[in-house]
Amino acid sequence: MDEVMDFGLPQTTDSKILL
Repeated sequence: MDEVMDFGLPQTTDSKILL
């Protein structure tokens, strides 16, 4: 799931959780 954060895709919801 870390990959999603690096990609910065529209899935900000998942990114915020990882952050």
